[in-house]
Amino acid sequence: MTPKIDSPIKLYFYKFLRGGKKTLQVGDITLLPEYDEYSDKVYWTMDNPNDSSYSSYTLRGYVEEAAHDFSKMTSNDYFKEVDKKQKLETPQAIYIKPEQENKFLQYAKKSTTFNYKELLMDIQAFDVYPTMDSEGLYFTISVICKNPFDKETNKYISYDWLKDRLDYYKEWDSYFDYISFTLFTSLMDYTWSKIPTLFDNTYMHTICEIRYFTPDKKEIRLW
Repeated sequence: MTPKIDSPIKLYFYKFLRGGKKTLQVGDITLLPEYDEYSDKVYWTMDNPNDSSYSSYTLRGYVEEAAHDFSKMTSNDYFKEVDKKQKLETPQAIYIKPEQENKFLQYAKKSTTFNYKELLMDIQAFDVYPTMDSEGLYFTISVICKNPFDKETNKYISYDWLKDRLDYYKEWDSYFDYISFTLFTSLMDYTWSKIPTLFDNTYMHTICEIRYFTPDKKEIRLW
């Protein structure tokens, strides 16, 4: 028996979401709604049978879109009132399964050559985490800079030399930043085409960072 519908959130759940029978499909992930009488809210949970990578911020965008669609169907603008009463619950804010993380890394290695002038760099690690404004993802890549070998002194050039070179290129050489941009673009293109549950390019943005390390894993901190 359908309870008395005396609020926009109940109208949303029992009519638009058909009492929880209407779910949202995002890639391989299904979002399931349930109304809680005590809190007067709709709680969304996720079913992730294939252990897909996801960002809770991306999934939340689809939940928000459902409230928009409901508001369009009514004669009143219920979006804000309804959206503040629906919550998405996920195990983690962002999850990338290990094999997917490795695919990102291999794709980056294959797509981009990151050698620049005297600097020889290898992509060693890859990490992704969400921004605090919930509308983007940070991509952080750790890069190992190989110390060039000086034949005159028969020694590898020092950490200080690497730091000076990197500081100089970042400050004065726009092409150096272009190479960085190319690397991240290749990763984002892969993300957009492969994992809609992680990144939605209709509204999300990307902020990118590269961290530089010496061969012995000492970070080269730039200005």
